[in-house]
Amino acid sequence: MKTSKTAVVINAIQGKIISAVGYFLSIFMLLGLIGYITDKSMENRGAGIIFAIIMFAVGILSILKGIQIKRRIKRFKIYVDLISMQYMTSIDNLAANTAKNVDFVKKDLRKMISKKFFAYAMIDNAKNEIVIRGLQKPPQAQLKSVACQLCGANNKIIIGQNNECDYCGSVLNE
Repeated sequence: MKTSKTAVVINAIQGKIISAVGYFLSIFMLLGLIGYITDKSMENRGAGIIFAIIMFAVGILSILKGIQIKRRIKRFKIYVDLISMQYMTSIDNLAANTAKNVDFVKKDLRKMISKKFFAYAMIDNAKNEIVIRGLQKPPQAQLKSVACQLCGANNKIIIGQNNECDYCGSVLNE
C-alpha cells in the first residue's frame, strides 16, 4: 500500500512524464504536419495529415493531463497546510480559504483520498468535513489576567508557563 508521500511523488513524476510526452508529440507531429502540407509530391497525403492531427491532439491532451496533475499536487499542499497548521477540517472553510467552490473541494479531496494522497482520511458528509485519523488539535492555552507586582500593569499570562511582564519584563507569578 502506498504511503501519502509516495503517492504524491509518484503522481508528480507521472505528471512530468505525461507533460514531456505531450510536448514531444505535439512538436514532432506539428513539424510532421507542416512537412506533409508543404511536400506536394507525396502520395496518400490525406492519411498522413489525419494521423499527424490525431497525434497532435493526443499530445495536447497529454500536456493538459500533466498540468491537471501538477495543479492537484499544488492544491494538496495547500490543503495539508490548512489542515495540519490551522486544524481546518471543514470543507466550507477549506473552500473559502482556497477560493474554490465547496463541491469542487469535496470532489478534489475525494480524488486525493482515492489516489492515497491522504493516507488515513475520509469525508464525513454529515459534518461536511475531512476526517484524518490521528489528527488532534492541541489543547487550547488557558489565559489568566494578573497584575505585575513591580509596575502594576495588567498582563495576560499563559497558565503553567514562565511569563514576563509586557511592560517592565519582570517575572509574573500565577
